[in-house]
Parts: sequence; C-alpha cells; structure tokens
Amino acid sequence: MHASNALFIVKLFTLLPIRLVYCYLVILIRHRRSLKGSIWIRAFMREAFDMTDDHTCPDIINPLFNLCVNYLCDKVETIQYQITDEHRLSFSAIGLRDEMIDVRYRWYYKPDDFNASDDDILLYFHGGGFAVTLVPTSLIFLRNLSIWFPKMAIIMIDYSVTVGENDKQYPYQILESIGLYTHLINNLQCKNVILMGESAGGNLELALLNYLSTTTMMKTKIPLPKKTILISPWVNPSRLDRYDIMQEKEIERLDCLSFEGLEKFTKRYLQSMNPLNGVNSLPFVDLSYDFDSDNWKTILEQSSIYITYGKDEILKPQIQTFIKNLEMIHPNNFDTSRQVSAYEGGCHIEPLLKLDTDLNSWSMHASVNGILRFIEH
Repeated sequence: MHASNALFIVKLFTLLPIRLVYCYLVILIRHRRSLKGSIWIRAFMREAFDMTDDHTCPDIINPLFNLCVNYLCDKVETIQYQITDEHRLSFSAIGLRDEMIDVRYRWYYKPDDFNASDDDILLYFHGGGFAVTLVPTSLIFLRNLSIWFPKMAIIMIDYSVTVGENDKQYPYQILESIGLYTHLINNLQCKNVILMGESAGGNLELALLNYLSTTTMMKTKIPLPKKTILISPWVNPSRLDRYDIMQEKEIERLDCLSFEGLEKFTKRYLQSMNPLNGVNSLPFVDLSYDFDSDNWKTILEQSSIYITYGKDEILKPQIQTFIKNLEMIHPNNFDTSRQVSAYEGGCHIEPLLKLDTDLNSWSMHASVNGILRFIEH
C-alpha cells in the first residue's frame, strides 16, 4: 500500500471527525442552519475528498465504488468508436494517436417491452470531477426514476477517469460520450433520448450538445437529444470564480465542494493544456466562457434544456451566467420560470443527495420535483 493511502485511512478515523465537528458547529452558530437534510452529507463529502490525492482515488475510492456498483448493476458493456482527423481538429488534439477507443457503459434499467422508436431512454453522466467513478448512492436516485417512469430505459456511461492505471485526460471523456450517443442513435435506433448529468457529467452533456450542433456534425444528420437535464453542471472547469481565501472558506462551508478540490480535478483533467498554465481556452471545455451563440440557438431549437442548482453551491456564478446566455439568445425556447430551478438552501448536486427510497416524499422535494415534471412534459 502506498504511504499516502495509509495516511488517508488514518486521517479518516482521526482528523476527519474533528474537522466535521468544527464544520457542524460553524454551520449551527455562524450560519444559523440546522443539520437536517443534506447539510451533514455536504461537510463529509467536502472534507473527505479534500484529503484525497492521486493515489487515494485509484487505489481506495474508485475500487470500492466499482465493487458496489458491480454488485448492484448489470455488467459493463463495451463498444468501439472510431477517432477521425475531424475529431483531432475539433478538440485541438493533433497528438491523439488512437484510431479506435473503447466506450464503456451499463444498462441500469431496460423494460422488457422497451421500444426504441417510441419509449424514452435516459443517458446518465455521473459526476466526480472526471477523477471519481459512479458514486453508489447515485443509484438510489436512478432507482427512484426507474420506478417513477417504468417505460423509460436508463443507460449509464462509464467514461474513463483521470487517475489510475488506465487514466485518460481531455478529450477522451468527451469522445466516449459522443461514441455512446452515436451508438444509441445509429445502432440501437433510439428516437427519444434524454440526457441527464451532474457536475462533471453536466459538462460532458454540454460538450456533447455543442459538438453535435457544429456544422460538420449537422451534416451527418445525427439528431440532438429530445431533452437535456443539467444538475449543477460544472460549466467552466478551468475558469472557476475565485475570491480571497477567507471568502472562499465561508462560501464553501455550506457546499459539498471546495475551491481547492475543484482545482485539483481541473489539473488532472486538462494537465499541461490547462488555461491556468497559459494555454488558450480549449474547445468544448468552458461552455459559458466560450459561449457560441449560433450553436446554442440551434440547440435550443431542437432540444429542451432544464437546469437545476443550489443557491449554496460554489459553482452558482458560472451556472447563472450560462443561464443568462441561454435566455438572451432564445427566450422563446428557454423559459427560466419552467426550465430553471434554483433551490434555496441547496448545495451542489442536491437532488442526488436525497437518499430517500420513499417515492412520495422523494418526489415532493423541490430539487427533485422539477426534474420529474420536466421529463413528464
């Protein structure tokens, strides 16, 4: 075992409890908030992930998560997707040598009588800063969705992560997303695709939409998804809104993310290509900073978008900027009163933190109810 992994385990049982007690006291006293709901989960997630490093995720966290998901879900399936010179040019990845890449996915739920032409299929993109695999607790959310919409199939992309033996960085995760979406349209003949993603998964959704709307892809006549649901999307991975250190500590105290943690994820995903290192902005990465009005106007004419985020989350400024951009270019096709939910007191990926198997109480929660209504209509 690597020394940092042993240190991480020791910290979990010694330092973490102390830090959590301090965080809870600050929330109770300074912020005058109760510890009900997701507050206690937020602090645990933030403090625990801030203790990780490049060894902890691939050696401890991801294997543990994968073990749970393998037990609870169908096995991983793999298809191959061809990489062309057009991909290399589009993503400024001339050095990308692969001719074919593996695209991994799992079926979470597929009705016995699923009809690809008539029934909805939800393509789910998990979060985790591109470094963490699917968190098993996310399956509670997907389980509830599958019961609420028994005719809707659910498929999950198992994209490559940025740490570990087979680590991959930008633009592999986007290319894998394009590959699976193309597979659903061309090979499985799915006509009613709904995209759903949270955090880094939301960034992949945005990148996929933007890529599909480019002139080159429009010529292939691959349709855009019928609907897109963005749960706390990480809109600008390399353009985080920063403040002085004291302000940042106050802002992140009510969220499940930290500024330091996001910066670590960004460096792993973009590495030397990171704009923070002086490199120009990369294609299909910072979707609000590099907002293409023509592309997004095309997208809004063909795909209905729903965005939900929490008012306590540190990504709020960039999400709000992206929402304003959409509203400005096409107010008729993007009605913020129906297609945006800013949950008061909510944190990053709030709907995924509602670990409730009672469908009635789960469906009534404000951060969940808007998503259900959007899918229904």
